[in-house]
Amino acid sequence: MGVGIVAREHIPKDTLVFQAGQDVWYPFSAEHALETAQQKAPGFLNQLNQLLASSRALREGSAFVPSALVLGVHMLVNFPHAEDPETTLMAMASMDTPPLDELYVNALPRYVDLPLYWNDKQFEELQGCEEARRAMQHGARFYSQVYKHLFGTNNQFVNQEAFFWAISTLMSRATSGQNQPFALIPFFDWFNHADNGDECVQDFDAQKGFTIHTVRSYEPGEQLFINYGNHGNVRLLRNYGFTVPNNPYDIVNLPMPAPLQQPNETDPAFSQKRDLLLSATGSQAAVPALNSLRFQHDGSLAQNAEHWLEIMLATPDELNEVFRQAASQGPPKDASTVSSLRLPSSLTHKVRSEVGNVVASRLKQHTSTFERTTCSCVQTTSKWHRGFDHAFIFEWVKSRRCCVQHPNTRDLIE
Repeated sequence: MGVGIVAREHIPKDTLVFQAGQDVWYPFSAEHALETAQQKAPGFLNQLNQLLASSRALREGSAFVPSALVLGVHMLVNFPHAEDPETTLMAMASMDTPPLDELYVNALPRYVDLPLYWNDKQFEELQGCEEARRAMQHGARFYSQVYKHLFGTNNQFVNQEAFFWAISTLMSRATSGQNQPFALIPFFDWFNHADNGDECVQDFDAQKGFTIHTVRSYEPGEQLFINYGNHGNVRLLRNYGFTVPNNPYDIVNLPMPAPLQQPNETDPAFSQKRDLLLSATGSQAAVPALNSLRFQHDGSLAQNAEHWLEIMLATPDELNEVFRQAASQGPPKDASTVSSLRLPSSLTHKVRSEVGNVVASRLKQHTSTFERTTCSCVQTTSKWHRGFDHAFIFEWVKSRRCCVQHPNTRDLIE
């Protein structure tokens, strides 16, 4: 796991254990790097803006890429020996008091073991699904193309090896988020990741800077963790170089068959399905298309995808059967008494069959035994809620009064 933060003495709950003010983090922020480039390297910014303008994905995607490019190049230009530890140490040895930023840069690892650097043999050893492999290999090709666009092929000031070092360092160590700057924070990056529910809490305040507080007490020898975010193993491996066993945020997205992505106006139950899906999605005008089926880490189909299939595959008679159940049971008394309405067996069979077809189609794209076994688990371990949510259906029926073709329905739900 490398460097970590360990308690040397008893630390009470709600203790401030880390704080970095603006004077610490600002020199390693994208904001500062941009201001410096505007003054000293406008040509580089023009090249970067051309790159961003040429790609809609870059313009509208994550802010990481433009921020990392500005800050990464800033590090290499202003700390030209950052990727050369021997030269850096010699330079620091001649200083009476090396500045904090020089000390921090020298403490950064010279190599970050990320898939960005992996070769084909290493990806084969991973034995991961082909989609994850392609995504990670795409990252290496992407940054190679970005480098060539910005610096050409033989740039004497920023070579490609140093460029990749800067990007991998920022990918694994920079912090960012809503309402906080993109920055490297000296020694903040020494806190390792955990997802146990009792990690230290990190925060940013314009006045206080970056802070970390404990949410429980610690005894001497215990390591203090923070949470890097609710990320699946592909994201953790790509950005940080590690994975988490039984990661609850691991998901599999399989493409939804086109005819099931939105209700069809020729369907005899179109109006009922449209209104149900509008209620389920919270939309007021048009039903947003559902383009994929999401499976959770334990093989269960995500509830929104399951309900979507149940609605889309139902015949008018099957929908009416569910509505009659909701009407006859009446409103649930409270959240603890909410139950699922049992689906007609014919509808359950159709849903299972459709999911099986989607999974079987994807299995044809996987060649290795490991990949086929992994993807087969989605089909064989899928868990079902066994029907619509009672409260949701009851409220929908009540709001429309007489959608169910049953003589006593109006009396039952009013």
